[in-house]
Amino acid sequence: NSTNVFRRGVCHLARRLCTGPKKRKEQDAKSIWEDMYGLKPSRSPFRQLPSIRPPEKLLAKALKIAELQELPKRRKRNKTYKDVHRLNERHKIMTLRSMLVEPLDRDLKLFPKEQSLHDFEKTVVQLCMNAENLRKYKGYDDLLQRACELQRRLHNHAKLQQEAVLNASTRLDMTRIRQEAFISMQNTYTNSLRLLLDLQSISGTLRRLQIPDVKLPTVLISGAPNVGKSSLVKKLSTATPEVSSYPFTTRQIIMGYFGIQNSTFQMMDTPGLLKRQLSERNDIEKLAIASLQHLQSVIVYVVDLTEDCGMSVEDQLELRRDMREQFLKPAQPWIDVLSKNDLKASYKKADLYFKDVRNPTLVSVLEETGLKSLKATFTDELVRFLTEDVGASGEAVKAAEGKPPLAGSEANDI
Repeated sequence: NSTNVFRRGVCHLARRLCTGPKKRKEQDAKSIWEDMYGLKPSRSPFRQLPSIRPPEKLLAKALKIAELQELPKRRKRNKTYKDVHRLNERHKIMTLRSMLVEPLDRDLKLFPKEQSLHDFEKTVVQLCMNAENLRKYKGYDDLLQRACELQRRLHNHAKLQQEAVLNASTRLDMTRIRQEAFISMQNTYTNSLRLLLDLQSISGTLRRLQIPDVKLPTVLISGAPNVGKSSLVKKLSTATPEVSSYPFTTRQIIMGYFGIQNSTFQMMDTPGLLKRQLSERNDIEKLAIASLQHLQSVIVYVVDLTEDCGMSVEDQLELRRDMREQFLKPAQPWIDVLSKNDLKASYKKADLYFKDVRNPTLVSVLEETGLKSLKATFTDELVRFLTEDVGASGEAVKAAEGKPPLAGSEANDI
């Protein structure tokens, strides 16, 4: 035996020496950047949400397995046939209960409580529930409470039926009680299929979302639709920004990251806003408003004087005034940007704009002009954000300083 062990060891060592170390797969630029700067771990509280199995398949499998369950042989020793049958029927009920209740219990523990969510995250949850046609529930917590109630009902019913089997006098009564328990638990579960499908739907939707880190100071690129916000995010932050499709819009939310000194910050392209009352705004506009209201941020407001965006200069300026009145907090940084500077000849009503806006930053993504000036402007604001704690909480400062800084050309560029 010792000789055989020695031979196997030598063969294993020879194979390792001949094949050499396994080649590592080449990483793309984004994954390397994430590994270097520690941004791969999820910042979203919803990334831990479970991938819930289809409830119909789970029920069919549970019934099939529970019906075939038998007591282990070691537990049948020194027992009468009647006692073995009693324990067998009880074991089948316990199996069905565990296969239906335990996965639900495990999944529900991974859902964060609404009271633990940030205000921005609460808004995102509500908008997602509206998009998934879950308005019949009073809210996110109501959905979770109903699922918990289903879990308790299944557990309590199985417990009562197990006691009934233990107290039954004949084997026929034991079998009948077990069959009734199966039918009753199956009906309870089937009547709640819609609830379980809704839970599966909202879990998948929230898990796929890329939600900004609410503790990190953020540069919010805001303005009307199609004024060049996304292009600015791509130029001013990481070369491969994260793109997330939200369920209530066909548009995409672009997020990027950049470093200043010893801190990492995030940049977000907010959905475009139209000039209208809050009650008339759609879900994607409400997402933009939530980011302006709840995220600790430097606001960069972009205007397009060519009016190619589809909104007149007057409406863009009125939207700017409304945003400053509604969302700008005391001492919160605000930066005005005039985009598409390469199309100066197509500018309309420039006098009206410069009368209302003092010292805007003129940029052209196409010609890459004004970008360094804009970087320098919001760099100064963000440094002041950290050092003077303007608009930021202690948690935000700690979170920003806790991220590894950017290195090399990216850090120097900013």
